[in-house]
Amino acid sequence: MLIYSLGSILPTIILKSIFLVFMVAIFLIWCFLYVLKVLIQRLHDSYSSAFWIFGLFIPYVNVYVIYLLLVKGSWQYIESSK
Repeated sequence: MLIYSLGSILPTIILKSIFLVFMVAIFLIWCFLYVLKVLIQRLHDSYSSAFWIFGLFIPYVNVYVIYLLLVKGSWQYIESSK
């Protein structure tokens, strides 16, 4: 009796966990794409190419990319202040 009940419950537990893993994976992919979109928009605001994102993985170049993302002013605000 116990084996029969485990046999009927176990597949539903596995399906629920697979569904949960699938939903978490979709959420993480969505978050990654959103952050990538924001980084690209920020680079374009500072008159830089989106290819600078690859510089985040290269030592010493990543310091310059972080400067572009965080410190360098946006061209929209620079032009409006003139």
